[in-house]
Amino acid sequence: ELVSQGVPTGERVQLKFSVGKKASFSLPQLGMWPEMTSAMTSLLNKPGLVIISAPPHQGLSTTWRASLLAADRITRDWIGLVDVNDKESLVENILPNHFNTATGESPATHLSKLLLSQPDALAVPNVVNGQSLDILCDQALNQGRTVVTQVAAKSAPEAILRLYATAKDKQQFLKAVTGATCQRLARRLCDVCKQPITVQPNLIERLGGDPRSQNTLFNPYILPPPEKQVDEEGKPIEMLPCDTCSGIGYIGRITIFEILAMNDSIRRTVLNQPSLDVIKQVAEKTGNSSVIANGYKLALLGITSVNEVQRALK
Repeated sequence: ELVSQGVPTGERVQLKFSVGKKASFSLPQLGMWPEMTSAMTSLLNKPGLVIISAPPHQGLSTTWRASLLAADRITRDWIGLVDVNDKESLVENILPNHFNTATGESPATHLSKLLLSQPDALAVPNVVNGQSLDILCDQALNQGRTVVTQVAAKSAPEAILRLYATAKDKQQFLKAVTGATCQRLARRLCDVCKQPITVQPNLIERLGGDPRSQNTLFNPYILPPPEKQVDEEGKPIEMLPCDTCSGIGYIGRITIFEILAMNDSIRRTVLNQPSLDVIKQVAEKTGNSSVIANGYKLALLGITSVNEVQRALK
């Protein structure tokens, strides 16, 4: 697509390449651990509200599609309800339906009619308002349906709090929600040129590893400055960057996931003390791993570096 516009100094031209079909990835391909994939698949195939979240530009639409592909769309009837301008949120075997927010519509405008077909599951990436969210929670809680939605958030607890604030019937929402995910994107270390470094046992332990079986981490290889690119006699030598990563040290990206499985302790905390920090503490005490812990797990395996995890999670 070519768009041009006259400007005082001449002309500004914008060229956009439109991919005909967006590539789809599975949850393991994105970086989700096997046990997390199993937990996520279980959430997607049982009654309840499942929330998929990420900060802006952190791969939310890709994980949304991967999650729907992981769900049972063969033996269960799925209905999708998306904005008329949304071209990528649904996958095959999910019946597409549309609403138009530009004319004041929301999912609630069409849900009563769509539910007459008695679907097993609903995919609604944008609930728009509290009325729509209440209807979807009722379907999950009282009609035994799976409902999947998404929201922009920096953590799984924040995703729950954001929709909790949107819901009109807050107790119904807390009973309906069964889990939430969040994620960050980190760069993968180049397997060709990454460099092992020996570290102190206490660092391995702090990262969640076992210092008895591991004493190394990996960093990207960076070419030394020109003044250090010399041989033993001080003569300059040519040092070429890695052919695989072009000397960047990283190639491709990996997703750092977290999955929060709802339980009564978290529900009581959200209801009585809706503080993000407190909910995170309760979630970890009840067996939910944080996105930080999962990021450092990738660093321990040499998939990425500690510095990259810290950069991705800020």
